[in-house]
Amino acid sequence: MARRTHSGTGLYRCNEFGREKIRKGGDRVGLFQKVREIKGKTAVYIAENKPHKRPKESRKLPLVKKMGFWKVVIWSTILVISMSGMLALLRAQNALGKSKQAEAAVNQMKEENAMPKQAAYQSPKLEVYASRFIDIYMNIPKENREKRLEELSTWYAKGVKMEDTKNVTGYRKVKGKTLYDITVHKDYVVMQYKVVYDNVTIEKIEEPQPHLDPAQPPPPPKVVENEKPSEHTVIVNVPVASKNGKYAIIEHPYTTSAEQLQSQEIETVQNELEKKEQVPFTEKQKIETWLKEFFVKYAENKPEDMSYMMKEPKALSGVKSFVTVSDVKVYPVEQKKTWMVKGSVVFREKEIEFEQKESFTMKIMFKEGKYTVEQMTHTIGGMK
Repeated sequence: MARRTHSGTGLYRCNEFGREKIRKGGDRVGLFQKVREIKGKTAVYIAENKPHKRPKESRKLPLVKKMGFWKVVIWSTILVISMSGMLALLRAQNALGKSKQAEAAVNQMKEENAMPKQAAYQSPKLEVYASRFIDIYMNIPKENREKRLEELSTWYAKGVKMEDTKNVTGYRKVKGKTLYDITVHKDYVVMQYKVVYDNVTIEKIEEPQPHLDPAQPPPPPKVVENEKPSEHTVIVNVPVASKNGKYAIIEHPYTTSAEQLQSQEIETVQNELEKKEQVPFTEKQKIETWLKEFFVKYAENKPEDMSYMMKEPKALSGVKSFVTVSDVKVYPVEQKKTWMVKGSVVFREKEIEFEQKESFTMKIMFKEGKYTVEQMTHTIGGMK
């Protein structure tokens, strides 16, 4: 703070900058200016040296760096997912492969268990063997049955006990037999034969004898045997095993009923062109007339003689004679001068006059001035 002092030469003002003589008038103006300057400098100094908090810097990553970071994250995720998918696919393929191998192994085991390994079970010798056994087994003679038992014993495997036929009152006779089926098991097969046979019962009756000499007592009645056959049809099942190409009956044969093989639910073959429009009547009549000429030659000639009428020659070689054709239907096809012909033809057995009706389908073509059979089948159904 300035203070005033007096000296001999005048009035002075003392301050921090020294001693300054106060002049009157103009000196006062200068004083005020200096005060302002000092005040201004002081304010600047205070402002420059005033302690203050530095503002927080707002650090932001550059946009390019941000985008690069997220790209790395996204592609890393995609890579991980892709690798996981590939690994899962490989594992699935591996599991599928193992599953197929296991399934194949199971199927192979089933086949091996279902069909005996020996080729002897597929040999025609097996049927010969079983057929002969059926004759011996099913035929029970009227006498000398011990011989039958002795022969049967050579057919059975070791340990199979023989049957007893001592109490049989009649006899059994085979009238016919047919191989019906073959049932395959793990270590053996069952040969099934459809057998028709007679069980013959014997009844002893007394027939009176003529009394020729009245002087003698009447002769005793004669005992005669009256045979009564009863026909039966059954399935005889014969279990057969094989070893080293040889066979043996491993158990007693057993009988089952002969099932009816005729179905009542199957319909006849149908004409697949039934709803298609046929050719005009005049065109059909020409073809029908030609058919009669064709079948006459077809019945009489040999196959090689039919080459001029058929692409694949066929013939009956005179075994039968032609009678007539019926139910003829002629359909056009896309190919020009070509027709699909369906119908029935009747042939006759020459020796016994027996007539037989057969179905046919023919694809015929008119070329080089004559009809030619391009294809022929013995059905009114579709043609391959």
